[in-house]
Amino acid sequence: MVRFSKIDIMLVRMIGHSKSQFAAVLTIIIIGIATYAALNMTAVNMNNTVETYYKENSFPDLFLQTASVPGQEVEQLGEIEGVRAVLGRIVIDLPMITDDENERVNLRLITTTGEDELNRSTLLKGKLISDSDDEAMLIQQFANARGIEPGDEIRIQIGGVQRRLEVVGIVANPEYIYLMENAQSIMPDEKNFGVCYVTEEFGQQATGLTGSFNEVLIGYEKNADEEALIDDVEDTLDVYGIKQTIKKKDQFSSAIVDQELTQLGTMANTIPILFLLVAGLILMMMLSRLVKRDRIKIGVLKAMGYRNGQVLLHYVKYALLAGISGGLIGSILGMALAGGLTRMYLGYFNIPLLRVDFYYSYLGYSMLLSAGFCALSGILGARGVLKIAPADAMRSDAPKAGKRILLERIPFFWKRLSFSNKMVSKNLFRNKKRTLFVLTGVSLTYAMLLYTATMPSVIDQMMNEHFTEFQKMDYNITFANPVSHHAVRDMEHLIDADYVEGKLEYPFELTNGNKKQAVNVIGLAEDTSFYNFRDKSGEAVSIPSRGMLISDNLSKALAVEKGDLVLVKSYIPGREDVYLQVKGVIRQTLGMNAYMNIDSMGSVLLEKKVINGVYADSKDPLINEKLIRASNVATIMSVEKIRSIYDEYMTMMILSIGTMIIFSGILGFCIVYNATIVSLGEREMEFSSLRVLGFSKMEIFFMIVRENGIIMILGILFGIPAGKIMSVYSSQAFSTDLYSIEMNPTISAMAAACIYTMGFVLLAQLATYWKIRKLDFLQALKNRES
Repeated sequence: MVRFSKIDIMLVRMIGHSKSQFAAVLTIIIIGIATYAALNMTAVNMNNTVETYYKENSFPDLFLQTASVPGQEVEQLGEIEGVRAVLGRIVIDLPMITDDENERVNLRLITTTGEDELNRSTLLKGKLISDSDDEAMLIQQFANARGIEPGDEIRIQIGGVQRRLEVVGIVANPEYIYLMENAQSIMPDEKNFGVCYVTEEFGQQATGLTGSFNEVLIGYEKNADEEALIDDVEDTLDVYGIKQTIKKKDQFSSAIVDQELTQLGTMANTIPILFLLVAGLILMMMLSRLVKRDRIKIGVLKAMGYRNGQVLLHYVKYALLAGISGGLIGSILGMALAGGLTRMYLGYFNIPLLRVDFYYSYLGYSMLLSAGFCALSGILGARGVLKIAPADAMRSDAPKAGKRILLERIPFFWKRLSFSNKMVSKNLFRNKKRTLFVLTGVSLTYAMLLYTATMPSVIDQMMNEHFTEFQKMDYNITFANPVSHHAVRDMEHLIDADYVEGKLEYPFELTNGNKKQAVNVIGLAEDTSFYNFRDKSGEAVSIPSRGMLISDNLSKALAVEKGDLVLVKSYIPGREDVYLQVKGVIRQTLGMNAYMNIDSMGSVLLEKKVINGVYADSKDPLINEKLIRASNVATIMSVEKIRSIYDEYMTMMILSIGTMIIFSGILGFCIVYNATIVSLGEREMEFSSLRVLGFSKMEIFFMIVRENGIIMILGILFGIPAGKIMSVYSSQAFSTDLYSIEMNPTISAMAAACIYTMGFVLLAQLATYWKIRKLDFLQALKNRES
């Protein structure tokens, strides 16, 4: 049987007397630790799962897009030092024919043997393809979105001729964890873009590349020198024309997954610390108040022989108990949440491995983290016991000398305040630490809510800015092969368009010293109507006759500015690498590109008077139907369709925003509630005197409401710059190569954050009202030491 010492029984009673405050602190700790455990375990699970998936399916380390490389030349690449495995394949984009003639569905045909040494697919339904040219396997996301099952038939169009393929299997592949067609797609469109795996023979016949491949995949040996290996491979294949070299970390799907997991890890280590800091500050305030209230009790304990350390430990145990119990409950809750979060991520990224591990070490880490924060807070909050001597403790604390506050120095204003308003004003300055604590808490709550309320408008603004202000076309049409610039006139006859303009888009590697970046360089007419270029200060920028414009994120990646030279590495046989001057750095919220005059780009980098696509302004509802049989049209991207896809993905964002609002509100509620309860305890004598003077409990409550209301208004004012600083930091932290975020809180976001903050503070005030109703203020007059 466990026997408690008298001082431990006192601890239990102390917790009982402050159970509502203890519960509020415990809630913050539980949320912080649950977040810490859940996000960290999810991050570890996801990293391990992705690495396992890559390893089991032999995900390549290098992708090389080429014009045409003979099969025997691909085999020779295996002899290069550091190369573990090589795979040649055919990749071609073409339309899939559906019952809706005006529906444009793009399929990416990729050749496979079914048992490839690199980039193996995981069979989920049906069977692997055989040697039959009429069999195909579909990627899972596309098949699910269109309701296609093994045994169904699909129709594709190759060179203007339709072919039927039997779907024999549904697969998942590590190359398309995140199914995105290209950098311009922004988000997955699983219903209108898919991947179809066919035999090598079928792919080579479809492209006319008999015995050759247009893409090479390479796997590295352990500890291979990547840069030296890439140089050797590019030198070997240079004669065949390399279009683009993509490292594993830069491959679309892999890059997005890496960015998501990095952000997940950042959140796992920042949000919990914020919650624990708030819990620690509340504990410090509570224990400081308890030490003052228990002055006589502390003196008696010391007179009975308890040492300073024992008495201090008595109060630190209060904080430790909150830390240990909150850490235990939070870590268990976090472990339970981690399983659901991991499955959600696996489903979102379409990873077929469903193993979820629980890392019980985080149970210990969580409790140590929580106990450490709370123990430190307990020591800092209760350190006042060390100054209390037994003899001095029998006397009341000497009252603080009264001081005139600033408002009293303004007689015209001060004389016009009512008695209760004068008390409200004085109390704000009576305990500056508590006022500052509540002020900081409200500011933090408002800043977090402002950041959260800004997110939807920022994403919406980013989409609007890119697709209405930066790019102004209705359709972006890409050709399978380059054609003469006169094809623009042919396109005007094929579709009903207000305006059509040719483009030249081709991948190149831009280099500045040891910094390299593979990007699409886009050639445009010097007086283009489809792009509105502006520099970082908002000034309009025109396409230069020579040189190039680069996006601001490309400028950062290469560490170049206006006037610098960059080396443009050409993969085209017979073309020399050339230096081009950066004529300007432009704002671009989505994607990373360089832009040139189309004539200059053709003569310097490619061929004169050629285009490989067009931009079009068209309200023609039958544009897809009219171009479906155009054999050289590879893709048709509709800006309107991209916006509709974005609207579908807003659901997940709304869920995240709702969670952030709740978390922010809990912080604000607990801070205001605990501070108000501590204030009630310290001012029982004052309120009892007011009751004798005829003040009702409701009038006393409204005095407290006015005090917290003034602090709330000041907190919101201070929270505005704090929220802006948080937004600026987030803009830098979450911007990537694929998109640039610039979070500028709008008036509507500020108003929404203000309403949310006022709502949570009001809830805290209502919770204290019930406490006020239960207090017997007159009892305080019986003992001046209470």
